[in-house]
Amino acid sequence: MLDYNLAQKQYQPVTSFQAKSLDIQYDVGFRTPFFGLARSNVEVLQALYEQFPPRYGIQSSDLQAVGGSVMSQLRATLTLFRGNGIIEVSSDKLHVKFSNATGKDDVAIIQDCIIHALTALSRFISESQFGPELIVVQAFLGIAGGTTERDKFLDRFHMPYVDGLAKSTNLIISPAIKFDIQNEAEKWNVNVELSRAWIDPEAIFLAVNGNFSTGASAQTLPRRADIIQGVMKQALEAVGLQSELSNI
Repeated sequence: MLDYNLAQKQYQPVTSFQAKSLDIQYDVGFRTPFFGLARSNVEVLQALYEQFPPRYGIQSSDLQAVGGSVMSQLRATLTLFRGNGIIEVSSDKLHVKFSNATGKDDVAIIQDCIIHALTALSRFISESQFGPELIVVQAFLGIAGGTTERDKFLDRFHMPYVDGLAKSTNLIISPAIKFDIQNEAEKWNVNVELSRAWIDPEAIFLAVNGNFSTGASAQTLPRRADIIQGVMKQALEAVGLQSELSNI
């Protein structure tokens, strides 16, 4: 993976951060259209409802079935956590998105929700029909010490030709750090990018995109989550960023 021990020596001192926002998206495509959704979107909702434990407090108002004469219009949607979570089944894919996942246990809860959704969906679609997966993580990392420390951190990555471009064009140019990490044996690649959060003067924007091409199942998801979390942690440590909490 990354030789972050060497990088840590180069980029000391460590800059501390706390995740101010954290959004997670999960998508898995179907290898063939889910034709059964045209006649069973209510049954899909029932399967989701039955799969989730009572502690999630799902109400009938959290369940929505959308019909239509075109396959692409069909939807079976479960809403969770007062709108902060959505699980949507269409004819082409399973789409999951959670927002504001900054609590200590939120990431584990989201993983649990996705596993329940995949398990419910496997009643209707063979797992062999689950195609490539996409996992997206986006976060605003609040830097300890505010704007001054945030800018000091980014300034470590300035390059002479970038500074020269800024002077010649009278533009504000801020460096971004990007990792593109690939594992050919396990058929995945993860991109990690860090950049200035222009809408928050004290934060850095983190974007992570993980692509997995070997197919999905409730059993393989924990491994996917471990890969994303491991790569993200190593990438942050490699550039000298350290979380004040354990939510990222």
